[in-house]
Amino acid sequence: MAVIFFEEVPRVHERKVEKAFMTKRLLFLLAMTAGMLCRADEGMWPVNQFPKQAVQKRYGFEVTDDFLGHIQRSSVRFNNGGSGSFISPQGLLFTNHHVGRDCIQKVSSADHDYVSNGFYAASPSDERKCPDLEVNILLKIDDVTGKVKEDEKPDADTAAVNQARNAAMARIDKECAASTGNRCDVVTLYSGGRYDL
Repeated sequence: MAVIFFEEVPRVHERKVEKAFMTKRLLFLLAMTAGMLCRADEGMWPVNQFPKQAVQKRYGFEVTDDFLGHIQRSSVRFNNGGSGSFISPQGLLFTNHHVGRDCIQKVSSADHDYVSNGFYAASPSDERKCPDLEVNILLKIDDVTGKVKEDEKPDADTAAVNQARNAAMARIDKECAASTGNRCDVVTLYSGGRYDL
């Protein structure tokens, strides 16, 4: 009589699947626990609404108006939607590669692929100027919520309210630009709860 031994392939496979499942489950639980331990602290604040007293009380750091003004004037917005910061008095800006990529491509040539090879300017005269680049600096913030909402009619439907607000925002932008010579933008905050110029 011959006896044939078969390896229990289904059981071995089941154990491997079960072990992989348990490993994934453990990693998921560890990630969730780590996420609970790491929590954000109060979010982002516009400089004109910064919680100075809360920071002073919690961290013992006095945030002055001069400090906030310095941060505000050091930050820039690129016309392609990116942000950056001044890092020199001569106007040198620091930003992420994806923000500068369009400019990098425009100043590259067949002989100089700056996207692939990078670029270093040994002196200011070697720097490349970005065509079509506009950089905005936030000089001042004014609450214009009352002006934006003054032409709304209480019984108006949503479309009419939005139309009145958009017209008011365009008027405020235009008046500001005419009086200051600067670019002016009314910004919607808190889903229309506040409007800043």
